[in-house]
Amino acid sequence: MKFRNAAKGVRNIHMAGKFELTTAVIMAVMIGAIQFARITESYGFKAETDALRIESIGLMMIGGVIAIIGFAFCVQGTSDASRNEPTFKNALPCLIIGILGIIAGCVLKTMGYHAFSLCFTTGRIGNVIAACFVLNGVSSIAVRMNNAEMGAKFKRTISRIITLQMGAVVLELFAGVVSMSRKPVEGGADPLGFVLGTCSLVSVILSVAAYIVYLKALSKARKMLGE
Repeated sequence: MKFRNAAKGVRNIHMAGKFELTTAVIMAVMIGAIQFARITESYGFKAETDALRIESIGLMMIGGVIAIIGFAFCVQGTSDASRNEPTFKNALPCLIIGILGIIAGCVLKTMGYHAFSLCFTTGRIGNVIAACFVLNGVSSIAVRMNNAEMGAKFKRTISRIITLQMGAVVLELFAGVVSMSRKPVEGGADPLGFVLGTCSLVSVILSVAAYIVYLKALSKARKMLGE
């Protein structure tokens, strides 16, 4: 039995995952640049750190555009795949939450509001749930193809992704809540800011790892579907 619509949909979702991974890597670079700025600023390199912050905002805006492109691919992919497996339809509301959270986070970051972190976290949660629905759909198709073992592997992948992303969300929430409640430090060293920035950086690294796991699973799904 052929699942041509699912094959086409998974191909687009796989492409969307690559865009999402690129966005996550850009966010990691951005946070790394800000962390470097905090370190150099404590040694008096004010001009250089201002330039780094401007560059990091530019990177973030690029990441937002890439995220929107990935969203378009994913919406098309889930729409195509849902013609063979209805489970894929459940991903759409989560994808909308994901992209709105990312866009809101980018806007708030450029305006200097600490709430951007909570928006990014909301967007991440939406995308994680969407990924779970996608992998559930792929697992269901694997079972319908009499490949229960592959279906079980996709289910286990969901658990790995959730574990990685939950760790990322906890760190990001911690950094975001503390940042919103503390007073900004003007000039000089900012140890707490460095710790919070490190939490955000580790959070994004965990998210990158989760996207890599997700992409590997989608690659297997494409092979299973004959793509």
